[in-house]
Amino acid sequence: MKNQDQVKGQRTISPACRSAVNNPLINELRRANVTQEFENHIGSRVLILIAQFPFMIIGTILEINADYAFIKIETTHINEFDNMTARIHIDNIEVFFIEDGRFEIPNIQQISGN
Repeated sequence: MKNQDQVKGQRTISPACRSAVNNPLINELRRANVTQEFENHIGSRVLILIAQFPFMIIGTILEINADYAFIKIETTHINEFDNMTARIHIDNIEVFFIEDGRFEIPNIQQISGN
């Protein structure tokens, strides 16, 4: 029976898997694309989900500086952060949606619980 090192040596990984898993280039491409998308939409409303506190932000893209987005917070689930400006590193953004004219982010401050 072959040992694990011999078996590993015989496995072939497709180039697509190899580049996505073992190549840091994928992170650079993601950062560049997300940064460009935000730069293209300065002044637009955005919904951002991040892993760190405060987790969810709805606001307006003010500017992009290197790989940081500056967002004028309209609302989050923490009222004390409303109307503040947040500096968010592009790598920390897990999910985002930028208003594009076809779809809008609802104003959750105006939605009543009744």
